[in-house]
Amino acid sequence: ASVDTRALSLLMPQDYIHAATSDNTRTAYQNDIRHFRQWGAVLPTTSDVIVRYLHHYADQLNPRTLVRRITAIKQWHEYQGFSDPTKNPVVGKTLRGIQNVHGKPKVKALPLTVDALIQMVDLLNESPSLFDIRNNALIQIGFFGAFRRSELVKLWLKCFISLMYTRALI
Repeated sequence: ASVDTRALSLLMPQDYIHAATSDNTRTAYQNDIRHFRQWGAVLPTTSDVIVRYLHHYADQLNPRTLVRRITAIKQWHEYQGFSDPTKNPVVGKTLRGIQNVHGKPKVKALPLTVDALIQMVDLLNESPSLFDIRNNALIQIGFFGAFRRSELVKLWLKCFISLMYTRALI
């Protein structure tokens, strides 16, 4: 029994490390690394390659997207045990320059109020079609579950895939 306890205690740090990053963030980082490699970079990489990557996408991608991609590259290097090329001051300066030249102020959406929700639900209930019923359900699930748009899409896709799989079995 003590061997099992030791084995479990060895796994615990990995579980905590895994739990430190949300599934959505982890997926975004994986996509960011894939994008970086598809551009032609090899991992581990150098700060010079990162600066060239940033320059290539400076006017094509939102600066916040580039910051997240650099964070993904940083995380990859740290977790693989390599030195972090993103710590080079040139990488930071390049990012700040891109933000100054191409950055847009973040426009925060206003929250949906309960009154506005009630108006939407009432409007959708006036003469509900299947489309209206679906939208009504999505709006209320999103509001009361405090889901982000991406989480609602993921939820909908899981339900759709499950439904298609069930129909294929019948």
